[in-house]
Amino acid sequence: SYTILIGHQLLAQAVEAIVAQLKEPRIIIVTDSNLARLHLPKLQQALESRGIRVEKIQIPPGEARKSFKLL
Repeated sequence: SYTILIGHQLLAQAVEAIVAQLKEPRIIIVTDSNLARLHLPKLQQALESRGIRVEKIQIPPGEARKSFKLL
């Protein structure tokens, strides 16, 4: 299970929420290319500035692409 946050300006809060959940300073972010273009650079920079190693997986946009098989 996982927590889902809904609200305004969540990207600013995301780093704290993510760091609080990590057992080790590394993370894999899975996102579609649309969201990556809009938000990934800022999120990645904020995490890396906290000493978190970030790896990324970008998938094409669309519900049909959201599957473990694609990963």
